[in-house]
Amino acid sequence: MPALDETLALAQAKQGLSNEEKMQLDVSYNRVRKDPTVAFLLSFFFGWLGVDRFYLGHTGLGIGKLLTFGGVGIWTIVDWFLIRGAARSHNAAAIDDTRNIILMSRPDD
Repeated sequence: MPALDETLALAQAKQGLSNEEKMQLDVSYNRVRKDPTVAFLLSFFFGWLGVDRFYLGHTGLGIGKLLTFGGVGIWTIVDWFLIRGAARSHNAAAIDDTRNIILMSRPDD
């Protein structure tokens, strides 16, 4: 279930969109949305392999964690506190990007 701030951001992004565009925003966003709880669980159990960062699309950080075994465990522990925020940031960027794509695809009048 999306957090309240995520729900509010999505509602604000829908302002000024047609019903069809709102539906397109919902479908596109739900396809790329990352659950902060899943990100945390991946970080907790597989963070030393970088799985949490790969899940969020942070390939470079994932490879870094993988090659250093989570920064010898230190990076993994730090990510336990940061990963949920990183997932929320990913979701906020996904809302903005998806809305911008929809607006750019409007036909010129």
